[in-house]
Amino acid sequence: MNACSTNKNIIVHNYDTFNYSIKSSVLKERIFYLLNALAQSPVIRQETNHIEAFYQFNKKQNGKIIAAENNCNDIICLANALEIDSLEMKESCEALGELYRQSAFVQRFVKNKIRPSGYYALSNQFSDSLLFIQAWKEQVDGINYIFNAYLKNKGLHYPQADSASYNTKSPAYYDSIKFLLHRILVETKKSSLPCQTNVAMALAILQLNKRNEAGRFIPLSSVNKNAYKRERRIKWQQYKYSAILVFGAGHGERDIAFSPINKVRCDSAVALYQKGIAPFLIVSGGFVHPFQTKYCEAMEMKKYMMRQYHIPSNAILLEPHARHTTTNIRNANRILIENHFPLDKPVLGVSSEGHIDYIVGDQFLKVFHRDMGYVPFTHMQRVSVCEASYMPAIASLQINSLEPLDP
Repeated sequence: MNACSTNKNIIVHNYDTFNYSIKSSVLKERIFYLLNALAQSPVIRQETNHIEAFYQFNKKQNGKIIAAENNCNDIICLANALEIDSLEMKESCEALGELYRQSAFVQRFVKNKIRPSGYYALSNQFSDSLLFIQAWKEQVDGINYIFNAYLKNKGLHYPQADSASYNTKSPAYYDSIKFLLHRILVETKKSSLPCQTNVAMALAILQLNKRNEAGRFIPLSSVNKNAYKRERRIKWQQYKYSAILVFGAGHGERDIAFSPINKVRCDSAVALYQKGIAPFLIVSGGFVHPFQTKYCEAMEMKKYMMRQYHIPSNAILLEPHARHTTTNIRNANRILIENHFPLDKPVLGVSSEGHIDYIVGDQFLKVFHRDMGYVPFTHMQRVSVCEASYMPAIASLQINSLEPLDP
């Protein structure tokens, strides 16, 4: 089949039973890695008890939130109280700086755990102490983003796909938020770490809105284990590309699992795979279109390739979180980097002609800088009408807390 040919037949599959219930601890680790790592350390929790700045910060902030619970009559009032303002940001950073200076354990924690994770790669040029503070600021911005997006219905880059599941102005939604806040204040009142009520509330709001996409299929080793095992045996010198990346596209209708666009892209990618230019196919796309769809683009593409072409599961890497073209690339890179694929080989992306026009264009770079603050590749170039290649960048590991559905 020609790489850009079309087919009007829609492939419909019955979706396998899937557990959409995700623990908030999984979301916390993915979205707020630093906050989670701090909270998971008994030593750090103990050491914060001995720093007066933390006590004063928590007393002031918790007092503000408790007052809001008692006095607010609308959701905007609650949101304003939950948001961490610029003064609170400054005070929390000062307290963390004091903790870092006083604690040899925290210094080792940043040096041996936070920096090597790569999750704050954009701060690699900073000293450990500055990286620690910058990572904290990014996480706080992520908390505030959730309050803005899912309480005030503001600030979303892609509201049609990513917004709240309920009317944020309704009395029922306000009552639900206030109930959650009361419960979380009880649960977090003894915490010595800063902003624990805020982060717990942010996660609860995501769960209330069924916005736990970031935790689905985690860990990816559960669905990619066969491919990961096979990677260790690959003779890489035989291949031009490390993988063929297939960009997902959701269908606009709720009860249709697999779009005709995805079928064409899969057909084209499989034809290239069968030529032996790469040992793996990466199918990329999450639960995106239509709004709150129960179907995952990547899973449907994998099922199609296995059923239609008998591609073995150990040749297909599932990337089930991407919500946009930018994150198709970034998330595919993460799989390659974290599983020690050779980064000196390019990735070949397969899509439609118009989509490749966009991917190799200047506007695409501007979107990366707007949404992520960096570009996760080098040497992007068009290979054919419907193909483009690029080299993955290590910076792809950087967490984007301003995209809580796919950080």
